[in-house]
Amino acid sequence: MPKKRNAENRGLPARWQHKHNAFYYRVPPGQEGRWDGKTTYRLGSTISDAHREWAKRVEQLDNARTLAQLIDRYSLEHLTTLAVKTRESYSPALSRIRTVFGEVDCTDIEAHHVNTYFDRIKRKHSLATARGDIAVFRGLFSQALRWGAVKVHPMIGLRFEQVAPASDEVHQWQIDAMLGIPADTRAVQLAQHYIRLKLMLGLRRGDMLRLRLSDFKSDGLRCKLRKTEKTSEVKLFIPWVNPKTGHEFTDFKTLVESIKAIKPKRGTDGFLFCAQDGAGYVDEDTGRADGFDSLWRRFMAKVISQTDIDKRIKEKTLRAFVADESGTLEAAAHRLGHTSTTTTERHYRKRARVVLPLVDSGKTKHPVNESMGQS
Repeated sequence: MPKKRNAENRGLPARWQHKHNAFYYRVPPGQEGRWDGKTTYRLGSTISDAHREWAKRVEQLDNARTLAQLIDRYSLEHLTTLAVKTRESYSPALSRIRTVFGEVDCTDIEAHHVNTYFDRIKRKHSLATARGDIAVFRGLFSQALRWGAVKVHPMIGLRFEQVAPASDEVHQWQIDAMLGIPADTRAVQLAQHYIRLKLMLGLRRGDMLRLRLSDFKSDGLRCKLRKTEKTSEVKLFIPWVNPKTGHEFTDFKTLVESIKAIKPKRGTDGFLFCAQDGAGYVDEDTGRADGFDSLWRRFMAKVISQTDIDKRIKEKTLRAFVADESGTLEAAAHRLGHTSTTTTERHYRKRARVVLPLVDSGKTKHPVNESMGQS
């Protein structure tokens, strides 16, 4: 469960604290140089003094001209609005960008500088790291453009080498094997029900683990997609009854009731998937779900020891299985909550495309047949 703020800190801006009769700011890791080398910066003894000192510091950021100053403002105003795991992945990239371009004026950055940086990071680290840095670099300058620090985005039109998509496809026999081992412990029972519901809904792990009993209404399941809730209005409604045919999804409803029956007993707002003490698996402060990850590892260890599966299957590959089972690309994107089919096609559709041979039906002549002397 997310850690609640102390009573004396409620209502204060993010990362502010009131202690020792003064107001302090907990400096984000990597920004100590911006705050006189301190990890905790004293803003003032009164709330008015604190706000004045804060305003003075932010004003200095508003006048940012170098990349280092721009990164400081980006970290303070934009990075803090992103998800915890996103912030964790962005921080190393911002550190590398600062090392290379920190003292360079924002307006002096041109496309060839970015291309050179990409090649350098690719050689020193990896293609995936280089692409990740470029994504952060692109977002950094998008904010700079919005703040007026630059007039032209230096990365418009640039294209970079792609990372080959993962080929870890899950097959039906593997699904059957995972669901076929004896449910002799709570962990196995919970994991198997998790797989069954995941294959029905196609939700991300975070959305699955954040499902609450109150999300299941009289007409079905209504939920938001956590990852895109700030950038997209996509919401999902999974009804108990098909609105077109009137057919009741009995398996879906029965499965949900079976999961509810797994101990412990939860209140009306409890988590559908929870630990033995009823707590949710996701730590909202870190974005991690260590308890569930441990459960999944133990479950897969049993699966490997009792079936023909010889390596651990990642939980996230189940979502790719759903994409392949969803028929058309558009249907898969809709089920997975994607606003574009591009993401679905590149990262989730694992199976080979089925292409039928082009043959002469007897009614038309095909160029390929004519070239072979056929009529």
